[in-house]
Amino acid sequence: MEKKNLKIPFCCVNSEVLWKGEEALINALSIDKKIAQLNLDAIFTARLSDVPLIKAATNRIQVGINYHDSMKDKLKEIKKTGVDVLIFDDIDQVFKFTALERVINTANKLEFLILARVDNPLEIPKSLLKKIQIIKWKDNQSHEENSSLRKNEKSDILKIKNENPNLSIIYGAKKISTDLILNSLLKGMDGIGEYSQCKNTYENLDEMFYAIHDYKNVQEFINT
Repeated sequence: MEKKNLKIPFCCVNSEVLWKGEEALINALSIDKKIAQLNLDAIFTARLSDVPLIKAATNRIQVGINYHDSMKDKLKEIKKTGVDVLIFDDIDQVFKFTALERVINTANKLEFLILARVDNPLEIPKSLLKKIQIIKWKDNQSHEENSSLRKNEKSDILKIKNENPNLSIIYGAKKISTDLILNSLLKGMDGIGEYSQCKNTYENLDEMFYAIHDYKNVQEFINT
C-alpha cells in the first residue's frame, strides 16, 4: 500500500451529500478529466459504497470518506476498497484524544492520508497535529471568536506549517470565488475546498479549478 502525495496547490470536492451511485461516478469522471487537463490534484469525497466503482473508473482523483466510530475496527477492509483519504470532523473540539490518536495511528500505518476539518487548528494538540497530513480550516466567520482568529490567519498558517513541514492547510469555503481562492493561497494556504457541501459551491467548481491552475502557473513561472 502506498500513501499518495498531493501536489500543491490542490482542491477538495465534498460530494458525498450531493451524489450517490451512478451520479457520483458521473461527477467523479468529470472532475477527474478536468484536473488531468489542468495538471491539478484533487480529493473527491464519496460514500464508502461508491468508492470501488469510482476508483475503477478514474485515474487522478484521490477518493476520501468521512470517518465514523463504527469504522475503527474495519480500516484494513476500508483501505482495500480503494479509499485514499480518511476525513475526521471537528477534532479540535474533542476533549479526550487518546482513542482518536489510536485510530489515526492505525490509519497512518495503513497509508491513508489523514484530513481533518476544523474550526481552529490551533486547538489541536501538537502531538496529534504531527500525525495529520491535511487540515481543512473551515470558514466560520459568522462566529465572533473565530473572526478574531482570522485577523492573524497569515501568521498562524506560517507558524503551524513551520512546526509541521509535512502538513498542508486548505481553506474550507462557504462560497467559492476567484478572489477568495487567490487571497487564501497568497496567505499561505495550500489549496481550497468546500465547507458546506451544498450545490452553491459545486456550481463554482470550474472557477475554483481555473483559479488554482492560474496561481500554480504564476508560481512556477516566478520560481524558474
